Amino acid sequence: MTDEPSSEHGYLYCFANESMPDLLKVGMTVRDPLKRLKEANSSNTWKPPTPYEILYAKRVKNPRKKERLVHEFFGRERVNRKREFFRISHTEVYSVFNKLEGRWWSHHHGQTRTDYLTNYLRSFPPRIYRLLIESGAIDEFKHSSIVRNFRRVRRILKEQGYWTTPIKSLGQKYIARRCGEIV
Repeated sequence: MTDEPSSEHGYLYCFANESMPDLLKVGMTVRDPLKRLKEANSSNTWKPPTPYEILYAKRVKNPRKKERLVHEFFGRERVNRKREFFRISHTEVYSVFNKLEGRWWSHHHGQTRTDYLTNYLRSFPPRIYRLLIESGAIDEFKHSSIVRNFRRVRRILKEQGYWTTPIKSLGQKYIARRCGEIV
C-alpha cells in the first residue's frame, strides 16, 4: 500500500455495544456501514452477547488514510494495537469525525423512531447534546436517548440556532408533530 492520494470513497464508523460500555469500535469500510455492522454482528466464537449499534458513520474520501489518522489521534486510548477498540466517549469520536470533510451517513429504513431520534439528537455538537440532557429535555440510557419534553427540545434547538425554517429533517418533523405544529 502506498501513501499516494486516492480517489476512493468509503465510511469511517463508530460502533458501540452495550456489553462493552467503556469501549467503542472505530474503523472504516468501503461498503455500506449496515453491511459492516451485519458482519460485526455475525455469529462466531468471540461475538459479544449483545449486537453492535452504529453510533456514527461518515462518508469520506481516502477512508484508509483518515482511519489511520483517527487511530493515531486516539492511540493512547486504544485497548490493543491490533484491534480497533478504544476507551473513549462517543462525543470525542463525534468531535473528530465532525472535523473531517465528508457527508454524515444516515439510514432511516429499519430504524425505530427511538433509534432515529437518538441519532438525530446526537448529530448535534456535543455541547448541544449535553445541554439537552442537563435541561431534562432528554434522558440518556447507554446508547439511546428518550425525549421527555419535546417542547423543551424544540425551544433549546431554536435558541441555539439549530431549528431551521422551513423544517427539513425527519427528526425536526417528528418533534414538530409531537409539539402540535403543522408540518
